Amino acid sequence: MSEAITIARPYAQAAFDVAQKQNALKLWSDLLISLTELVEQAEVNAAINNPKVSKAQITNLMNDFAGSAASGQQSNFVHVLAENQRLQILPEISALFEVLKAEAEKL
Repeated sequence: MSEAITIARPYAQAAFDVAQKQNALKLWSDLLISLTELVEQAEVNAAINNPKVSKAQITNLMNDFAGSAASGQQSNFVHVLAENQRLQILPEISALFEVLKAEAEKL
C-alpha cells in the first residue's frame, strides 16, 4: 500500500498542478473519482491487467468512459497512466489529489 502511495504521489501532484492552473479542481476531482470507480470494476481491472489488451485499447476505454467532458490534458493524463501501467493506482492518485484539493480550498 505505501509503495502505491509513493508511486501515486507525483501523478496526483501533476494532476493537481494542472487543475489548479486551469481553475478546474472540481472537474479533475470528478474525473479522478469516476475513473477510480471504473478501474475498481472487476471486468475493467481484468482488462487493464491483461497483456493481450493493448495500452491504446485501455487508453481508449478510459477516455471513452470520461467522455467529451474530459479536456485534452485530462485525456493525456489518462494516456500517461495507461502507458506507464499506473491505472491500478488511480484510487491512491485520487485520494492524494483530494488531500491537495482540500488543503488548497482552505486558503
